[in-house]
Amino acid sequence: MKLSGERLQGCLLLLSMLIAGSLALLNIGVGAPQVNIDDFSLYEGGFLVWFGNAPPQHAYLECWLNGLSSLVTFFGKSVAATGSLGFLDLEFVSKAYSDFYYSPDGYYAAYRLVMIVFFLSTGYLVYRIGKRCIGETLNGYGPVVGAALFLFSFNAYWCNLAGRPDTLVAFFAMLGLLFYLRADYQENTPDFWLASVAFGVAAGLKLHGAFFAIFAALDLLRVKGVRAGIRGAVLMGGLAFLFFLIADGALLFDPLKYVKARMLTYGDDMSLYIKWGQQLISMLRGSGWVILPLTLWSLVLLKGETRKHKVASLVFIGLCWILLFSSIRQLRAYWMLPALPLFYLAALVMVDRLGKLRWGAVALILMIFLGQSGMEVRQFHQAPYNELRSWVQENLTPEDSAYLVGYRVLKVPLAKSSREEIRTHLEKLVKEDARNFGFTHWHLKNWEELTAIRLDDMLIPRAEEGYRIVGYLDKKANFAEDLDFLQGFNYMIVQDRFGVDQPEAFRAYLQKHFSLQTERIGEGGEGYGLNYKIYKRNRAL
Repeated sequence: MKLSGERLQGCLLLLSMLIAGSLALLNIGVGAPQVNIDDFSLYEGGFLVWFGNAPPQHAYLECWLNGLSSLVTFFGKSVAATGSLGFLDLEFVSKAYSDFYYSPDGYYAAYRLVMIVFFLSTGYLVYRIGKRCIGETLNGYGPVVGAALFLFSFNAYWCNLAGRPDTLVAFFAMLGLLFYLRADYQENTPDFWLASVAFGVAAGLKLHGAFFAIFAALDLLRVKGVRAGIRGAVLMGGLAFLFFLIADGALLFDPLKYVKARMLTYGDDMSLYIKWGQQLISMLRGSGWVILPLTLWSLVLLKGETRKHKVASLVFIGLCWILLFSSIRQLRAYWMLPALPLFYLAALVMVDRLGKLRWGAVALILMIFLGQSGMEVRQFHQAPYNELRSWVQENLTPEDSAYLVGYRVLKVPLAKSSREEIRTHLEKLVKEDARNFGFTHWHLKNWEELTAIRLDDMLIPRAEEGYRIVGYLDKKANFAEDLDFLQGFNYMIVQDRFGVDQPEAFRAYLQKHFSLQTERIGEGGEGYGLNYKIYKRNRAL
Protein backbone atom coordinates (compact mmCIF):
# COMPACT_ATOMS: atom_id res chain seq x y z
CA MET A 1 0.00 0.00 0.00
CA LYS A 2 1.46 3.30 -1.10
CA LEU A 3 1.08 6.22 1.31
CA SER A 4 -0.21 9.53 0.00
CA GLY A 5 1.90 12.64 0.42
CA GLU A 6 -0.14 13.90 3.39
CA ARG A 7 -0.07 10.53 5.15
CA LEU A 8 3.64 10.10 4.58
CA GLN A 9 4.26 13.57 6.00
CA GLY A 10 2.20 12.65 9.04
CA CYS A 11 4.14 9.42 9.50
CA LEU A 12 7.46 11.24 9.22
CA LEU A 13 6.30 13.82 11.77
CA LEU A 14 5.26 11.07 14.19
CA LEU A 15 8.60 9.31 13.64
CA SER A 16 10.46 12.56 14.43
CA MET A 17 8.38 13.03 17.59
CA LEU A 18 9.03 9.42 18.60
CA ILE A 19 12.81 9.82 18.20
CA ALA A 20 12.82 13.19 20.01
CA GLY A 21 10.60 11.87 22.80
CA SER A 22 12.86 8.84 23.25
CA LEU A 23 15.96 11.04 23.51
CA ALA A 24 14.21 13.28 26.04
CA LEU A 25 13.03 10.30 28.10
CA LEU A 26 16.63 9.13 28.43
CA ASN A 27 17.22 12.20 30.63
CA ILE A 28 14.32 11.64 33.01
CA GLY A 29 16.44 10.29 35.86
CA VAL A 30 19.58 12.40 35.35
CA GLY A 31 20.71 14.56 38.27
CA ALA A 32 20.80 14.55 42.05
CA PRO A 33 17.86 15.06 41.41
CA GLN A 34 18.64 18.44 39.77
CA VAL A 35 21.44 19.36 37.37
CA ASN A 36 21.62 23.10 38.10
CA ILE A 37 22.25 24.95 41.34
CA ASP A 38 18.96 26.90 41.15
CA ASP A 39 16.46 24.30 39.88
CA PHE A 40 15.13 23.60 43.39
CA SER A 41 13.54 27.05 43.78
CA LEU A 42 11.07 26.25 40.98
CA TYR A 43 9.84 23.15 42.80
CA GLU A 44 9.62 25.02 46.10
CA GLY A 45 7.69 27.72 44.25
CA GLY A 46 5.26 25.05 43.06
CA PHE A 47 4.19 24.60 46.69
CA LEU A 48 4.52 28.22 47.84
CA VAL A 49 2.30 29.49 45.01
CA TRP A 50 -0.73 27.83 46.63
CA PHE A 51 -0.35 30.33 49.45
CA GLY A 52 0.39 33.33 47.23
CA ASN A 53 4.15 33.27 47.81
CA ALA A 54 5.76 32.18 44.53
CA PRO A 55 9.42 33.25 44.36
CA PRO A 56 9.82 36.32 42.11
CA GLN A 57 12.47 34.70 39.93
CA HIS A 58 9.79 32.32 38.58
CA ALA A 59 6.53 33.21 36.87
CA TYR A 60 3.34 32.41 38.76
CA LEU A 61 2.10 30.42 35.77
CA GLU A 62 5.27 28.32 35.76
CA CYS A 63 4.91 27.71 39.50
CA TRP A 64 1.24 26.78 39.13
CA LEU A 65 2.12 24.25 36.44
CA ASN A 66 4.98 22.81 38.48
CA GLY A 67 2.78 22.74 41.58
CA LEU A 68 0.00 20.86 39.79
CA SER A 69 2.57 18.35 38.55
CA SER A 70 3.85 17.86 42.12
CA LEU A 71 0.38 17.49 43.63
CA VAL A 72 -0.66 14.96 40.99
CA THR A 73 2.59 13.07 41.67
CA PHE A 74 1.90 13.00 45.40
CA PHE A 75 -1.71 11.97 44.79
CA GLY A 76 -0.57 9.04 42.64
CA LYS A 77 2.08 7.95 45.14
CA SER A 78 -0.37 8.14 48.04
CA VAL A 79 -3.11 6.19 46.29
CA ALA A 80 -0.59 3.53 45.27
CA ALA A 81 0.74 3.28 48.84
CA THR A 82 -2.55 3.37 50.78
CA GLY A 83 -5.22 2.29 48.32
CA SER A 84 -7.56 4.96 49.68
CA LEU A 85 -8.21 8.71 49.64
CA GLY A 86 -7.80 9.22 53.36
CA PHE A 87 -4.81 11.49 52.85
CA LEU A 88 -6.99 14.16 51.23
CA ASP A 89 -7.53 16.93 53.76
CA LEU A 90 -6.74 20.60 54.38
CA GLU A 91 -3.02 19.81 54.77
CA PHE A 92 -2.74 18.12 51.37
CA VAL A 93 -0.20 20.66 50.02
CA SER A 94 1.92 20.44 53.19
CA LYS A 95 1.91 16.66 52.97
CA ALA A 96 2.95 16.86 49.33
CA TYR A 97 5.79 19.28 50.12
CA SER A 98 7.01 17.06 52.96
CA ASP A 99 7.08 14.03 50.68
CA PHE A 100 8.97 16.10 48.08
CA TYR A 101 11.44 17.26 50.74
CA TYR A 102 12.31 13.72 51.78
CA SER A 103 12.20 12.07 48.33
CA PRO A 104 12.31 14.63 45.50
CA ASP A 105 13.46 12.45 42.60
CA GLY A 106 10.00 11.32 41.48
CA TYR A 107 8.75 14.90 41.40
CA TYR A 108 11.57 15.92 39.08
CA ALA A 109 10.79 13.02 36.74
CA ALA A 110 7.09 13.94 36.67
CA TYR A 111 7.71 17.59 35.77
CA ARG A 112 10.22 16.59 33.11
CA LEU A 113 7.48 14.45 31.57
CA VAL A 114 5.20 17.47 31.51
CA MET A 115 7.91 19.50 29.77
CA ILE A 116 8.38 16.73 27.19
CA VAL A 117 4.66 16.95 26.37
CA PHE A 118 4.98 20.71 25.80
CA PHE A 119 8.16 20.16 23.79
CA LEU A 120 6.55 17.63 21.44
CA SER A 121 3.45 19.83 21.14
CA THR A 122 5.67 22.73 20.07
CA GLY A 123 7.09 20.51 17.35
CA TYR A 124 3.56 20.00 16.05
CA LEU A 125 2.92 23.76 16.13
CA VAL A 126 6.10 24.32 14.09
CA TYR A 127 4.74 21.84 11.55
CA ARG A 128 1.42 23.75 11.36
CA ILE A 129 3.25 27.06 10.91
CA GLY A 130 5.36 25.47 8.19
CA LYS A 131 2.25 24.23 6.38
CA ARG A 132 0.93 27.79 6.34
CA CYS A 133 4.20 29.50 5.29
CA ILE A 134 6.39 27.05 3.37
CA GLY A 135 3.92 24.32 2.48
CA GLU A 136 5.32 23.78 -1.04
CA THR A 137 8.97 23.79 0.01
CA LEU A 138 10.94 20.58 -0.57
CA ASN A 139 8.06 18.99 -2.52
CA GLY A 140 5.74 19.65 0.41
CA TYR A 141 8.02 18.10 3.04
CA GLY A 142 9.48 21.41 4.25
CA PRO A 143 7.07 21.70 7.23
CA VAL A 144 7.97 18.18 8.42
CA VAL A 145 11.70 18.87 8.14
CA GLY A 146 11.26 22.20 9.98
CA ALA A 147 9.43 20.45 12.83
CA ALA A 148 12.11 17.74 12.93
CA LEU A 149 14.87 20.33 13.21
CA PHE A 150 13.16 21.83 16.27
CA LEU A 151 12.56 18.39 17.79
CA PHE A 152 16.23 17.49 17.28
CA SER A 153 17.62 20.77 18.65
CA PHE A 154 19.99 20.02 21.53
CA ASN A 155 18.83 23.21 23.29
CA ALA A 156 15.42 21.64 23.86
CA TYR A 157 16.89 18.68 25.75
CA TRP A 158 18.84 20.96 28.06
CA CYS A 159 15.77 23.09 28.82
CA ASN A 160 13.62 20.01 29.50
CA LEU A 161 16.21 18.52 31.83
CA ALA A 162 17.08 21.69 33.72
CA GLY A 163 13.46 22.80 34.23
CA ARG A 164 14.04 25.99 32.25
CA PRO A 165 10.94 28.01 31.27
CA ASP A 166 12.23 28.26 27.68
CA THR A 167 10.32 25.07 26.79
CA LEU A 168 7.06 26.76 27.79
CA VAL A 169 8.10 30.05 26.16
CA ALA A 170 8.69 28.22 22.87
CA PHE A 171 5.24 26.58 23.06
CA PHE A 172 3.33 29.82 23.68
CA ALA A 173 5.48 31.78 21.20
CA MET A 174 4.74 29.27 18.41
CA LEU A 175 1.08 29.17 19.41
CA GLY A 176 0.98 32.97 19.16
CA LEU A 177 2.81 32.94 15.83
CA LEU A 178 0.35 30.41 14.39
CA PHE A 179 -2.61 32.56 15.44
CA TYR A 180 -0.87 35.68 14.08
CA LEU A 181 -0.38 34.10 10.67
CA ARG A 182 -3.92 32.72 10.65
CA ALA A 183 -5.26 36.23 11.37
CA ASP A 184 -3.75 37.35 8.04
CA TYR A 185 -2.67 40.69 9.57
CA GLN A 186 -6.28 41.62 10.46
CA GLU A 187 -6.57 42.97 14.01
CA ASN A 188 -10.35 42.58 14.25
CA THR A 189 -10.26 38.79 14.42
CA PRO A 190 -10.23 36.30 17.32
CA ASP A 191 -6.99 34.79 15.95
CA PHE A 192 -5.22 38.16 16.26
CA TRP A 193 -6.41 38.56 19.85
CA LEU A 194 -5.38 35.00 20.71
CA ALA A 195 -1.95 35.67 19.19
CA SER A 196 -1.54 38.70 21.45
CA VAL A 197 -2.60 36.66 24.49
CA ALA A 198 -0.15 33.85 23.69
CA PHE A 199 2.72 36.31 23.13
CA GLY A 200 1.90 37.92 26.48
CA VAL A 201 2.00 34.57 28.27
CA ALA A 202 5.36 33.80 26.64
CA ALA A 203 6.68 37.13 27.95
CA GLY A 204 5.38 36.39 31.44
CA LEU A 205 7.20 33.07 31.53
CA LYS A 206 10.52 34.64 30.50
CA LEU A 207 11.03 38.33 29.92
CA HIS A 208 12.73 38.10 26.53
CA GLY A 209 9.57 36.39 25.25
CA ALA A 210 8.12 39.92 25.11
CA PHE A 211 10.09 40.49 21.93
CA PHE A 212 7.75 38.15 20.06
CA ALA A 213 4.93 40.65 20.54
CA ILE A 214 7.27 43.56 19.73
CA PHE A 215 8.64 41.97 16.58
CA ALA A 216 5.19 40.79 15.42
CA ALA A 217 3.87 44.34 15.87
CA LEU A 218 6.79 45.66 13.80
CA ASP A 219 6.02 43.07 11.14
CA LEU A 220 2.41 44.26 11.08
CA LEU A 221 3.65 47.80 10.41
CA ARG A 222 5.96 46.44 7.68
CA VAL A 223 3.09 44.71 5.90
CA LYS A 224 0.30 47.27 6.33
CA GLY A 225 2.25 50.50 6.69
CA VAL A 226 2.37 52.72 9.75
CA ARG A 227 -0.94 54.46 9.21
CA ALA A 228 -2.97 51.28 8.60
CA GLY A 229 -1.06 49.06 11.03
CA ILE A 230 -0.58 51.25 14.11
CA ARG A 231 -3.98 50.39 15.59
CA GLY A 232 -3.25 46.66 15.41
CA ALA A 233 0.27 47.10 16.77
CA VAL A 234 -1.03 49.04 19.79
CA LEU A 235 -3.80 46.47 20.36
CA MET A 236 -1.29 43.61 20.25
CA GLY A 237 1.05 45.40 22.65
CA GLY A 238 -1.74 46.20 25.11
CA LEU A 239 -3.21 42.68 25.18
CA ALA A 240 0.24 41.10 25.40
CA PHE A 241 1.21 43.35 28.31
CA LEU A 242 -2.01 42.49 30.19
CA PHE A 243 -1.41 38.76 29.91
CA PHE A 244 2.28 39.25 30.66
CA LEU A 245 1.23 40.68 34.02
CA ILE A 246 -1.17 37.79 34.64
CA ALA A 247 1.29 35.04 33.66
CA ASP A 248 4.21 36.54 35.55
CA GLY A 249 2.22 37.43 38.66
CA ALA A 250 5.09 38.92 40.65
CA LEU A 251 5.11 42.23 38.76
CA LEU A 252 1.38 42.52 39.40
CA PHE A 253 1.31 41.45 43.06
CA ASP A 254 4.79 42.39 44.33
CA PRO A 255 6.40 44.79 41.82
CA LEU A 256 9.35 45.90 43.96
CA LYS A 257 10.40 42.33 44.66
CA TYR A 258 10.04 41.57 40.94
CA VAL A 259 12.37 44.44 40.04
CA LYS A 260 14.93 43.30 42.61
CA ALA A 261 14.80 39.72 41.32
CA ARG A 262 15.31 40.91 37.73
CA MET A 263 18.31 43.00 38.81
CA LEU A 264 19.84 40.02 40.62
CA THR A 265 19.25 37.79 37.59
CA TYR A 266 20.83 40.37 35.33
CA GLY A 267 23.87 40.51 37.61
CA ASP A 268 24.17 36.71 37.71
CA ASP A 269 24.03 36.53 33.90
CA MET A 270 26.77 39.14 33.41
CA SER A 271 29.58 36.59 33.38
CA LEU A 272 33.03 38.17 33.22
CA TYR A 273 34.37 35.05 31.50
CA ILE A 274 32.29 35.61 28.33
CA LYS A 275 33.89 38.06 25.90
CA TRP A 276 32.35 40.11 23.10
CA GLY A 277 32.13 38.04 19.95
CA GLN A 278 31.57 34.76 21.77
CA GLN A 279 27.82 35.25 21.37
CA LEU A 280 28.28 34.76 17.62
CA ILE A 281 29.77 31.33 18.27
CA SER A 282 26.85 30.57 20.60
CA MET A 283 24.42 31.63 17.87
CA LEU A 284 26.10 29.44 15.24
CA ARG A 285 26.36 26.42 17.52
CA GLY A 286 22.90 26.90 19.05
CA SER A 287 21.20 27.11 15.66
CA GLY A 288 23.02 24.12 14.20
CA TRP A 289 26.05 25.79 12.54
CA VAL A 290 24.70 25.95 8.96
CA ILE A 291 21.24 27.35 9.79
CA LEU A 292 22.27 30.91 10.61
CA PRO A 293 24.02 31.61 7.27
CA LEU A 294 21.01 30.19 5.42
CA THR A 295 18.66 32.35 7.48
CA LEU A 296 20.67 35.45 6.63
CA TRP A 297 20.51 34.43 2.97
CA SER A 298 16.71 34.34 3.27
CA LEU A 299 16.72 38.15 3.61
CA VAL A 300 16.23 38.24 -0.16
CA LEU A 301 12.64 37.17 0.52
CA LEU A 302 11.94 40.59 2.04
CA LYS A 303 11.99 42.23 -1.36
CA GLY A 304 10.17 41.65 -4.62
CA GLU A 305 7.07 39.48 -4.93
CA THR A 306 7.69 37.51 -1.74
CA ARG A 307 7.82 40.47 0.63
CA LYS A 308 4.07 40.28 1.31
CA HIS A 309 4.04 36.49 1.69
CA LYS A 310 3.78 34.94 5.14
CA VAL A 311 7.25 33.45 4.84
CA ALA A 312 8.55 37.03 4.73
CA SER A 313 7.05 37.54 8.20
CA LEU A 314 9.08 34.58 9.47
CA VAL A 315 12.22 36.04 7.89
CA PHE A 316 11.58 39.55 9.24
CA ILE A 317 10.82 38.42 12.80
CA GLY A 318 13.76 36.01 12.63
CA LEU A 319 16.07 38.83 11.52
CA CYS A 320 14.93 40.91 14.49
CA TRP A 321 15.84 38.01 16.79
CA ILE A 322 19.25 37.65 15.15
CA LEU A 323 19.97 41.34 15.74
CA LEU A 324 18.84 41.02 19.37
CA PHE A 325 20.87 37.88 20.08
CA SER A 326 23.99 39.30 18.46
CA SER A 327 23.84 42.26 20.86
CA ILE A 328 23.85 40.07 24.01
CA ARG A 329 27.44 39.38 25.09
CA GLN A 330 26.50 36.73 27.66
CA LEU A 331 24.11 34.86 25.33
CA ARG A 332 23.49 31.22 26.22
CA ALA A 333 22.52 28.97 23.30
CA TYR A 334 19.34 27.71 24.95
CA TRP A 335 17.99 31.27 25.22
CA MET A 336 17.47 31.02 21.45
CA LEU A 337 15.08 28.04 21.69
CA PRO A 338 11.78 29.97 21.23
CA ALA A 339 13.10 31.75 18.12
CA LEU A 340 14.86 28.79 16.49
CA PRO A 341 11.82 27.54 14.48
CA LEU A 342 11.80 30.85 12.60
CA PHE A 343 15.41 30.27 11.56
CA TYR A 344 14.75 26.67 10.55
CA LEU A 345 11.74 27.40 8.35
CA ALA A 346 13.40 30.39 6.67
CA ALA A 347 16.58 28.38 6.06
CA LEU A 348 14.64 25.53 4.42
CA VAL A 349 13.21 27.94 1.85
CA MET A 350 16.78 28.69 0.78
CA VAL A 351 17.77 25.02 0.88
CA ASP A 352 14.94 24.39 -1.58
CA ARG A 353 16.70 26.74 -4.02
CA LEU A 354 19.77 24.50 -4.15
CA GLY A 355 18.15 22.33 -6.82
CA LYS A 356 19.63 18.84 -7.02
CA LEU A 357 21.70 19.46 -3.90
CA ARG A 358 18.72 20.22 -1.65
CA TRP A 359 18.08 16.71 -0.32
CA GLY A 360 21.76 16.19 0.36
CA ALA A 361 21.75 19.48 2.27
CA VAL A 362 18.68 18.36 4.26
CA ALA A 363 20.38 15.07 5.13
CA LEU A 364 23.53 16.92 6.23
CA ILE A 365 21.55 19.33 8.44
CA LEU A 366 19.59 16.50 10.07
CA MET A 367 22.84 14.62 10.74
CA ILE A 368 24.33 17.71 12.41
CA PHE A 369 21.27 18.14 14.60
CA LEU A 370 21.05 14.49 15.60
CA GLY A 371 24.79 14.49 16.31
CA GLN A 372 24.51 17.57 18.54
CA SER A 373 21.54 16.14 20.43
CA GLY A 374 23.17 12.73 20.81
CA MET A 375 26.30 14.33 22.25
CA GLU A 376 24.18 16.45 24.60
CA VAL A 377 22.27 13.44 25.93
CA ARG A 378 25.51 11.48 26.27
CA GLN A 379 27.12 14.33 28.21
CA PHE A 380 24.17 14.42 30.62
CA HIS A 381 24.60 10.74 31.38
CA GLN A 382 28.37 10.95 31.74
CA ALA A 383 28.30 13.88 34.17
CA PRO A 384 28.36 12.29 37.66
CA TYR A 385 25.91 14.77 39.22
CA ASN A 386 24.96 12.32 41.96
CA GLU A 387 28.45 11.61 43.31
CA LEU A 388 28.30 14.12 46.16
CA ARG A 389 24.81 13.15 47.31
CA SER A 390 25.65 9.45 47.12
CA TRP A 391 28.80 9.99 49.19
CA VAL A 392 26.81 11.78 51.89
CA GLN A 393 24.14 9.09 51.95
CA GLU A 394 26.72 6.30 52.18
CA ASN A 395 29.24 7.85 54.57
CA LEU A 396 27.63 10.37 56.94
CA THR A 397 26.26 8.77 60.11
CA PRO A 398 23.82 10.38 62.59
CA GLU A 399 26.86 11.30 64.71
CA ASP A 400 28.60 13.15 61.85
CA SER A 401 28.03 16.76 60.91
CA ALA A 402 29.16 18.70 57.84
CA TYR A 403 29.56 22.35 56.91
CA LEU A 404 28.89 22.94 53.20
CA VAL A 405 30.97 25.82 51.84
CA GLY A 406 29.27 26.22 48.47
CA TYR A 407 25.89 26.64 46.83
CA ARG A 408 22.77 24.98 48.23
CA VAL A 409 22.99 21.96 45.95
CA LEU A 410 22.99 19.03 48.37
CA LYS A 411 19.36 17.90 48.38
CA VAL A 412 19.14 15.50 51.30
CA PRO A 413 16.78 15.79 54.29
CA LEU A 414 18.29 17.63 57.21
CA ALA A 415 18.29 16.48 60.82
CA LYS A 416 16.08 18.34 63.29
CA SER A 417 19.13 19.94 64.92
CA SER A 418 20.35 21.36 61.58
CA ARG A 419 16.91 22.68 60.64
CA GLU A 420 16.60 24.36 64.03
CA GLU A 421 20.12 25.82 63.76
CA ILE A 422 19.33 27.33 60.35
CA ARG A 423 15.89 28.57 61.40
CA THR A 424 17.18 30.21 64.58
CA HIS A 425 19.84 32.05 62.58
CA LEU A 426 17.32 33.17 59.94
CA GLU A 427 14.80 34.39 62.52
CA LYS A 428 17.51 36.32 64.35
CA LEU A 429 18.64 37.94 61.08
CA VAL A 430 15.08 38.86 60.09
CA LYS A 431 14.35 40.41 63.49
CA GLU A 432 17.58 42.41 63.50
CA ASP A 433 16.89 43.76 60.01
CA ALA A 434 13.31 44.62 61.00
CA ARG A 435 14.72 46.80 63.78
CA ASN A 436 17.44 48.37 61.65
CA PHE A 437 15.56 49.06 58.39
CA GLY A 438 12.25 50.41 57.23
CA PHE A 439 9.52 47.98 56.18
CA THR A 440 10.09 48.23 52.41
CA HIS A 441 13.85 47.76 52.75
CA TRP A 442 13.26 44.81 55.09
CA HIS A 443 10.68 43.28 52.73
CA LEU A 444 13.08 43.41 49.80
CA LYS A 445 16.19 42.37 51.73
CA ASN A 446 14.79 39.40 53.62
CA TRP A 447 12.38 37.72 51.21
CA GLU A 448 14.67 34.69 50.78
CA GLU A 449 14.99 34.23 54.55
CA LEU A 450 11.23 34.60 55.00
CA THR A 451 10.64 32.07 52.24
CA ALA A 452 12.97 29.56 53.92
CA ILE A 453 11.11 30.01 57.23
CA ARG A 454 7.75 29.55 55.47
CA LEU A 455 8.95 26.32 53.87
CA ASP A 456 10.12 25.05 57.26
CA ASP A 457 6.65 25.86 58.62
CA MET A 458 5.11 23.83 55.80
CA LEU A 459 7.30 20.79 56.46
CA ILE A 460 5.80 17.86 58.38
CA PRO A 461 8.91 16.18 59.90
CA ARG A 462 9.27 12.43 59.69
CA ALA A 463 10.42 10.23 62.50
CA GLU A 464 13.64 9.11 60.80
CA GLU A 465 16.69 11.25 61.38
CA GLY A 466 18.12 13.32 58.53
CA TYR A 467 21.66 14.54 57.95
CA ARG A 468 23.39 17.10 60.15
CA ILE A 469 24.45 19.58 57.46
CA VAL A 470 24.53 23.39 57.55
CA GLY A 471 25.48 25.46 54.53
CA TYR A 472 27.64 28.57 54.37
CA LEU A 473 24.76 30.36 52.63
CA ASP A 474 22.41 29.24 55.42
CA LYS A 475 24.67 30.56 58.17
CA LYS A 476 27.87 32.35 57.24
CA ALA A 477 30.75 31.59 59.58
CA ASN A 478 33.57 33.95 60.41
CA PHE A 479 36.49 31.52 60.16
CA ALA A 480 38.64 33.67 62.44
CA GLU A 481 36.07 34.17 65.21
CA ASP A 482 33.20 31.63 65.12
CA LEU A 483 35.34 28.79 66.46
CA ASP A 484 32.67 27.37 68.77
CA PHE A 485 30.18 27.12 65.91
CA LEU A 486 32.73 25.52 63.57
CA GLN A 487 33.87 23.08 66.26
CA GLY A 488 30.54 21.29 65.86
CA PHE A 489 31.45 20.00 62.38
CA ASN A 490 33.73 17.06 61.71
CA TYR A 491 33.40 17.35 57.92
CA MET A 492 33.88 20.31 55.62
CA ILE A 493 32.50 20.07 52.05
CA VAL A 494 34.05 22.79 49.88
CA GLN A 495 33.00 23.74 46.36
CA ASP A 496 35.85 24.62 44.02
CA ARG A 497 36.26 28.38 43.43
CA PHE A 498 33.44 29.30 45.80
CA GLY A 499 33.91 32.76 47.29
CA VAL A 500 33.83 33.34 51.05
CA ASP A 501 34.06 36.61 52.99
CA GLN A 502 37.40 35.84 54.65
CA PRO A 503 39.31 33.65 52.17
CA GLU A 504 42.65 33.78 53.98
CA ALA A 505 41.12 32.95 57.37
CA PHE A 506 39.14 30.13 55.74
CA ARG A 507 42.21 28.60 54.13
CA ALA A 508 44.17 28.87 57.39
CA TYR A 509 41.37 27.25 59.42
CA LEU A 510 40.93 24.45 56.88
CA GLN A 511 44.66 23.73 56.71
CA LYS A 512 45.03 23.67 60.50
CA HIS A 513 42.02 21.56 61.46
CA PHE A 514 41.08 19.40 58.44
CA SER A 515 42.61 16.92 56.00
CA LEU A 516 41.42 16.20 52.47
CA GLN A 517 39.58 12.89 52.22
CA THR A 518 38.16 12.77 48.70
CA GLU A 519 36.56 14.75 45.89
CA ARG A 520 33.09 14.34 44.42
CA ILE A 521 30.98 15.94 41.67
CA GLY A 522 27.65 17.61 42.39
CA GLU A 523 25.09 19.41 40.24
CA GLY A 524 25.84 22.66 38.41
CA GLY A 525 28.69 23.59 36.11
CA GLU A 526 26.83 24.07 32.79
CA GLY A 527 26.17 20.39 32.25
CA TYR A 528 29.43 18.96 33.60
CA GLY A 529 28.85 19.18 37.34
CA LEU A 530 30.74 21.13 40.01
CA ASN A 531 33.65 19.65 41.94
CA TYR A 532 33.57 19.45 45.75
CA LYS A 533 36.46 18.62 48.05
CA ILE A 534 35.52 16.75 51.22
CA TYR A 535 37.67 17.35 54.30
CA LYS A 536 37.58 15.52 57.63
CA ARG A 537 38.53 17.09 60.94
CA ASN A 538 41.91 16.02 62.29
CA ARG A 539 41.86 13.98 65.47
CA ALA A 540 42.90 15.85 68.58
CA LEU A 541 46.35 14.86 69.80
